[in-house]
Amino acid sequence: FSHVAEARAAAFDGTLTPLPARDLLDARVGWRHGAFDVSLFGTNLLDDEYVLDQQGRDFLPEIYEAPDRMVGLDVAWRF
Repeated sequence: FSHVAEARAAAFDGTLTPLPARDLLDARVGWRHGAFDVSLFGTNLLDDEYVLDQQGRDFLPEIYEAPDRMVGLDVAWRF
């Protein structure tokens, strides 16, 4: 898991709305053989985002995203 800290969003009239902290789902699966490492990883796998309706209208929500989902592959050779 990774963590997105608590934040505050500012509205046009200067009021601040608190955004709660969130935990995000991360994963890493790998294989190690001697000096060779390979791992597949993913961060924010559920692609969580904050959606906040600051103006009280459903058709104009403001979106404050957590870090984008990322998937990758790490390969390492130790010598």
